[in-house]
Amino acid sequence: MRILVACPAFPPAYSYGGTPMTAFGLAKGLQDLGQEVLVLTTDANGREDLPETPGRLTTFSGVPVIYHHRWGKNPYFWAPGLAGNLKRLASCFDLALVRGNWSYINLAASRTLSGAVPVFLYPEGTFDPWAFRHHRAKKVLYWHLVENRNYRQAAAIIALTGSEAQQVKRMGIPGPVEVIPNGVFLSDFAETAFPRTSTDIYQGKRRGDRRVVLYLGRIHLKKGIDTLVAALKIIPREERPLLVIAGHGDRWYENKIKNQVLDLQLTEDVLFTGMVTGAEKFRLLKSSDLLILASRSEGLPHAVLEGMAARKPVIITPACNLPEVEERQAGFVIPEDAAMLAGVIRRLAADPRLREKMGENGYNLVQDRFTWEAVAAKTLELAHRLRRN
Repeated sequence: MRILVACPAFPPAYSYGGTPMTAFGLAKGLQDLGQEVLVLTTDANGREDLPETPGRLTTFSGVPVIYHHRWGKNPYFWAPGLAGNLKRLASCFDLALVRGNWSYINLAASRTLSGAVPVFLYPEGTFDPWAFRHHRAKKVLYWHLVENRNYRQAAAIIALTGSEAQQVKRMGIPGPVEVIPNGVFLSDFAETAFPRTSTDIYQGKRRGDRRVVLYLGRIHLKKGIDTLVAALKIIPREERPLLVIAGHGDRWYENKIKNQVLDLQLTEDVLFTGMVTGAEKFRLLKSSDLLILASRSEGLPHAVLEGMAARKPVIITPACNLPEVEERQAGFVIPEDAAMLAGVIRRLAADPRLREKMGENGYNLVQDRFTWEAVAAKTLELAHRLRRN
């Protein structure tokens, strides 16, 4: 099958968190199953542009991709060249996977691909109530003027979780909704995949037997990092782990968190690493003791899947939409409450056997449900089923 992937951002656009990596993961998974894949995306990387030459066919980790210049620095991802290539190439493909809610990408795909090729749309958490309330007036207007029509023309809507499937239905979208999650490549987390080095990645802050709690992802209000820092302050100093905040994002929120750390006198207990990718990210996952995500809004957080794939117990909130974590005893699912977070962190930090057991349970959960091989196979099965109908 010939598959076209359209998305606002694609690696190495790491400033957008996990969404570019999920677009890559599915494209690579489909390619590994013998499908012909081409990615059309923009050169956007937050406030910067990627160095890739716009309009030229290139590859990222073996996946063919064409980057198109995004005009301006706004988050709408307006790239006229991408729309032109969508129109030119539509007849060459059997299926289009489009990830671009609230952006020009969905509009361009709807206008150019409708009737030419079946389109699968991916909300990716944008219909979550907390997320929808953010800039609600603009989203409601855009929904009625543009996005609603895009969804009604789609051959299928791909929800990442059962919760998201319900959110799609509440939006009044009549088309078929299929739950297909994101995944990881387990080969990335094999013991031999982690580089060995003597470099002190903790800058001397991990002393003796001190535990490490890792936050990995975009620094954004919805991630609840402020609650995590507040929880750290509650933990007695002699038990307090090192909190590593790995990522970057909204400057005002990052400054807010750094000021909170100063105000609570936690500078020796918190390490900001900035964005981490590749080998550095895997080293952090390997050497941490647990991963935590106290989010207020998510689709399906890629960082949590990575944490479990690295055999780490995870602490998450219900907004992460992963009840399987609790069902399979891979960690804890608790409300976004500083006191409760502090208690669970203390429990895990003090119990190495529990951490090991939950880490193994998490790895098995990912192996059973969240690999890109399985996600790609389910995507193909849906495409073939719709074609038969």
